[in-house]
Amino acid sequence: MTKITFLGGIDEIGGNCFMVEDKDTRLLLDFGMRYSLKQKYFEEYLKPRSASGIEDVLTLGLIPNKLELYRADLLRMLGKKASPEPYVDGVLLPHIHSILKTHERRYVGRGLKRS
Repeated sequence: MTKITFLGGIDEIGGNCFMVEDKDTRLLLDFGMRYSLKQKYFEEYLKPRSASGIEDVLTLGLIPNKLELYRADLLRMLGKKASPEPYVDGVLLPHIHSILKTHERRYVGRGLKRS
């Protein structure tokens, strides 16, 4: 049975993130940041600390708190260990999101890119 999990983007602008699972396959659809919540903490000159990786945006709830989605280097900055295998088999993105850990397929816009 196919399962859809909403990880963000419900009743808000931005933050779209949906997981589609069927049998042993997981696909992530988009991976947006929650704009309305981001505006509460950041503005043009006040941005997340680049040296903190994803810590600021994760702590503030601007991206999904599903650590298995993120790259190993970003998890190490949080003092976490990444699993050896990617959690998702593919990602369908309207534009590039560089913090994700995926299997070899990334679908970006109309093109297909291999990791």
